[in-house]
Amino acid sequence: MTQNLFGTLYVAGAMYAGAIAFGMLVDFVEEAAGHKPRDETRAGQETRKLPVNKSSSEESDDLTDEDFDSQCDLQGTGSLGLEVFADYQFPVADVACMDSQALWSDQAIADCLLRENQRFCVGTQGAGLVKVRLKVVGRGKQLRKKDAQHWDRINECSIFTETGRLAVGGQRGSKGTIAWLAVSAKTFYRARIFYANEKKHYKVVLWQESQPREFAKLL
Repeated sequence: MTQNLFGTLYVAGAMYAGAIAFGMLVDFVEEAAGHKPRDETRAGQETRKLPVNKSSSEESDDLTDEDFDSQCDLQGTGSLGLEVFADYQFPVADVACMDSQALWSDQAIADCLLRENQRFCVGTQGAGLVKVRLKVVGRGKQLRKKDAQHWDRINECSIFTETGRLAVGGQRGSKGTIAWLAVSAKTFYRARIFYANEKKHYKVVLWQESQPREFAKLL
């Protein structure tokens, strides 16, 4: 009877040891195949905690000076060419109002230009990528006849830059390239917009002005 008891205990111990060895083998195979994260503490290292992503309600929508400087595409005067995704329009807006909804009136549709105090939206003939040339110049010039060649519409309007940060093309993360422009804050700018709708090509020229002026259709 004693022999049977010892025999039973021996078999049970062997089975237990075999189960442990098999479990370790399965862990090793899963780690090697990348299906199971490695336990760093088993290798004598401390376990590192990954940062937890904030939910969308916890994230701040404010664009800090450091963020803007690192993402800015054009500072002061200069020229920039890009493609933006236009859903029958693309905006040029102060970041303070870039995400607000644009409400197009019948007149704005006829002018192909929605005008607001801190934003204007350029109307396009369809949805898709369009080419845009952005220029910030020291002062505006009289429109010459040769300047109007190859364009089928030219509009002018004014915009107030509350923050001195302009976004072109919509929100970051949407289709197409979004451009950031650093201009003077709390300043009025005049915008001259050139349209070549068939070619899906547009040009926006900006310069400072002392007071806002009325909308003007130059072509």
